[in-house]
Amino acid sequence: MCHVMAKGEMTISELLQQLAKTEEAVLADCMRRMASSDELERALSALLSDEARQYLAAVASYSDARSVVRIARDEERWKALPAIVDAKGDLWEMQNVLWQLEASMVCCVQFCEQAKKSFPYSEEQLFLEGYLHEKKKSRRKVEEVLRFVQNRIWERTGFAPYSY
Repeated sequence: MCHVMAKGEMTISELLQQLAKTEEAVLADCMRRMASSDELERALSALLSDEARQYLAAVASYSDARSVVRIARDEERWKALPAIVDAKGDLWEMQNVLWQLEASMVCCVQFCEQAKKSFPYSEEQLFLEGYLHEKKKSRRKVEEVLRFVQNRIWERTGFAPYSY
């Protein structure tokens, strides 16, 4: 298959480099957050850094349409996060940290969605679809913890202190 690239069109190699840069940024942020005094922030950052390393490995191992992205998540560690929330008192601080992490995840998902839409080859789109599917799962995991914290805030205040 021969394809003449239009000006400004990205090759799969360039795209993979950009995906790797997004994951490296997530990993660097998580590594920084793992030094936090906040137990929830450390635990969540450890989970997300494990996933970021797996995403980096998936990007590095991409070779063709047979490349599949699968992220192994430690469901038991994810399920333990609400207990950390309940044991800690500063829900507002936790909410702010979670909003920051969620914003980072949303940006990664948006980048992947745009890359998938912009890349013209079906083989690469299959890889990107798997990658995007896993990124959305990661985002949902963070959003679940955020919703749990927000529900606890609501329970304490007696009303929703924010609106969507």
